[in-house]
Amino acid sequence: MTPLIYGYQRANYAYTQFGPVAAGNWSRPWYALALFALLVFLFLSLFRLIQVRYFVAVYKKGLHIRFGSTQVLRWEQIAGVAFRASQRHFLGIPFHLRYHAVLYPGSGKPIDLPGGINNLPELVSHIKAHLYPRLLPEMQSSFQAGKWLYFGPIAIQQSAIKLGAGARAAQRSLPWSVVDQLRVQSGYLVVELKNGPRQRLPVSQIPNLEILLDIIQSGVSA
Repeated sequence: MTPLIYGYQRANYAYTQFGPVAAGNWSRPWYALALFALLVFLFLSLFRLIQVRYFVAVYKKGLHIRFGSTQVLRWEQIAGVAFRASQRHFLGIPFHLRYHAVLYPGSGKPIDLPGGINNLPELVSHIKAHLYPRLLPEMQSSFQAGKWLYFGPIAIQQSAIKLGAGARAAQRSLPWSVVDQLRVQSGYLVVELKNGPRQRLPVSQIPNLEILLDIIQSGVSA
C-alpha cells in the first residue's frame, strides 16, 4: 500500500504542476513496485495456505500424517526418526533456527517433516518417547550377539564401524581401534580417525541417533 499511495501522490502533484505525461512518468515506478509487492504478498499467502494443509496428529496408537495425501502409521510401523536443527549466521549475527526431521517407516520411503510444522521439535521428542523404549532393548541384544546395526549411512558392530551407504559401506569397514572420537557438532556426526580424514555425516540422515550413541558408549571397547 505504501508505494501505491506514494505513487498516487506523485502522480497528482506532477499532473497539477507539469501535466499528464509527467504524472505518468513520475508515478509509474511506484505503481510497478506496488504491483510487485502485491504479487509477493499473494505468493506468500498461497504458501501459508498450503502449509496449513500439512499437519501431523499424534494419537495413542500412532500418527496421522497429511502432506498432500493422508497416511496413518501405528507406532510399531515406525522404524526410526532423524532430526536436525540448524542456524545460519550473517556477519556473525544468528538468524532463527531451522528444523528438519525425517520419519523412517518399517517399509516404504522416508517421510520428510518440514520445519513449517508447528512445534516440530516437540513432535519429534514425542515420537522418540514412543519409539526408543521399544527399539533399544532389541538393538542392544542384536549388538551383543555380534550383529550389525544400521543407522542410515553408518553401521556398527562390536568390533567395527562402517561409514558410507549401500555397497560401498562394506568397503569402508573400520575397526574401533582406529576411531579416536565421535561427537555431534553443528548438525553433523563427526567421526575422528586416528590415521585418516575426518568423516562428517548429517544427523538428518541418521535415524535414531541417540540409540546409536548410547550403544557405542555402553557397548564398544576399542
